[in-house]
Amino acid sequence: MNKPHHNEMLNRVIKRTISNRVFIAVMVTVTALIGGLAIIATGKFDWRIQQIIANRRTGNLCESRENGDLSSFFSEDYSSARKRFVEAGRLAGAIMSRLVLTDPGPSGEELSVDIAWMGSPEPKRVLLHTSGLHGVEGFAGSAIQLKILQSKPVPPADSAFVLVHALNPYGMAWLRRFNESNVDLNRNFRFTASAWQLQSQIYNEINGFLNPKRNRLFDSFLLQAVGLMARYDYQILKQAIAGGQNQFPKGLFYTGKDLEQTPLLYGDWLEKHLSLVQYLFVIDVHTGLGSRCQEILAHKGTATDSSVLSDKLGKPLQQDFVREQEDHYQFSGGHNYLYRQVFPQTRVDFITEEFGTYPNICVLQALRDENRFHQYGDRRLNHPGKQRLKEAFNPDSPAWKTAVIQQGLSLYDRSKDLVFE
Repeated sequence: MNKPHHNEMLNRVIKRTISNRVFIAVMVTVTALIGGLAIIATGKFDWRIQQIIANRRTGNLCESRENGDLSSFFSEDYSSARKRFVEAGRLAGAIMSRLVLTDPGPSGEELSVDIAWMGSPEPKRVLLHTSGLHGVEGFAGSAIQLKILQSKPVPPADSAFVLVHALNPYGMAWLRRFNESNVDLNRNFRFTASAWQLQSQIYNEINGFLNPKRNRLFDSFLLQAVGLMARYDYQILKQAIAGGQNQFPKGLFYTGKDLEQTPLLYGDWLEKHLSLVQYLFVIDVHTGLGSRCQEILAHKGTATDSSVLSDKLGKPLQQDFVREQEDHYQFSGGHNYLYRQVFPQTRVDFITEEFGTYPNICVLQALRDENRFHQYGDRRLNHPGKQRLKEAFNPDSPAWKTAVIQQGLSLYDRSKDLVFE
């Protein structure tokens, strides 16, 4: 082979190699860009970023708590949480009651609201602690209750301590915020005909965004959310979304059009067992609103002035945290209305104990994704939408879980001293 011909072939090989490498580099770049756009379009980008931000913020609000890991009090699922609660109640000497729902759990198991009663059978003063009204939020309240039962509380002779576990067992078992009818139970306690008359023009306009029926490749949640915030005032938009609606039975924050079975069953139980109570103090545990690990306490009772109660508890107390937060919203038909209805003559102080997890936009995305899958998918619990919702309301962080239990125990101890003084 002559030298010029050899050089020509060598040049061709080099050019082809360079060309292939350029082509590969271009394809990798294009693929990365498309992948990045797909992540943003499908709404996964903002969730991952929010997770990173929230985890970094954990150090300020969570890590500053006392040393010690209490995360073992958290259960993996509803069935194990219920089993542990019932066993702990019996070991504590509590009288156990069970309100069974008609709808089954994911494995066909019975679902129930379980109640542990300690103290006088005809008490004048009662400290009532509830968990799981919003289903998937129930893991935090359940863990606090488990820790409380470990101490085997003994109320005074004329008093009682009552723990109500998983007021929305369907939501806790199926990893939903809503119940078996897709109803937000904290919007369902309505006792007059006029209370069910709800209209939201803005919700009607954004229903397609909030409640999509199909899982599209390019969902563009974040882009759509930004567009809506540019179109509507943020506070008005948030109020329209979270305030409650009864136009779309498969939509988020559906109030229902009549009382659900849990309010009926639980209301009957309260009337039967607590009709002689003179003073009732309720702690209702929730998660998902506020800064990560932050405890927000809202007072919705009428027995004690909020400022006086705050001084007695030694904790900041807001009359209504959803009004005083930057991203506030208002709603009716809340859990506290039940006690007004059942005990019109009883002095009642109602405290909502809320623990922050992730930013609001992140929580809304998780609610939206899970609702779409639950309504139009096969409802399997290992689906990313289900697991993301569980993470949104129950972060897989020992520091967060420990901070929740420590703050929950602190409120319980101070409330106990107040109620049983």
